[in-house]
Amino acid sequence: MDEATTKKTRISYDRLANEYARRIYEEPQHKPFGWQLPDRFAARVKGGSACDLSCGPGHVARYLSQQGAQVFGIDLSPQLVQRARRLNPGTEFQQGKMFALDAPEAAWAGIVAFYSIIHVPRPAHTVFSPNETGASTGWPSLTGIPHEPPF
Repeated sequence: MDEATTKKTRISYDRLANEYARRIYEEPQHKPFGWQLPDRFAARVKGGSACDLSCGPGHVARYLSQQGAQVFGIDLSPQLVQRARRLNPGTEFQQGKMFALDAPEAAWAGIVAFYSIIHVPRPAHTVFSPNETGASTGWPSLTGIPHEPPF
């Protein structure tokens, strides 16, 4: 994603941070049957650290932590990172860019990225393919997009 688009996306999420957190934070409680894959992911990454990439208010990191996974979150929006920290004490959250992660290869047990690949240009979707993540790094990855818009 180019810098201008990245900046627009960050500013948009900063502006909507309170409303976005209000609408989506409790999602795991309201959709219990949609969380079987995250349950399997949490079981698979136990014993290592998993990254909730584009974590928003931290609802997925919180859910995975409740399932016994060690999770931390990264989000582009400083405002959402603030909310994630406030809503999830004891879990680490930091501001960062999806395509500029400061981590050595295979540093994490897995990566989860819910609702964030909508911001990735289609030609770059290969970053989430098994050949680019799971097979080459050994990281299990779990991506998802909402079937219902949060707004």
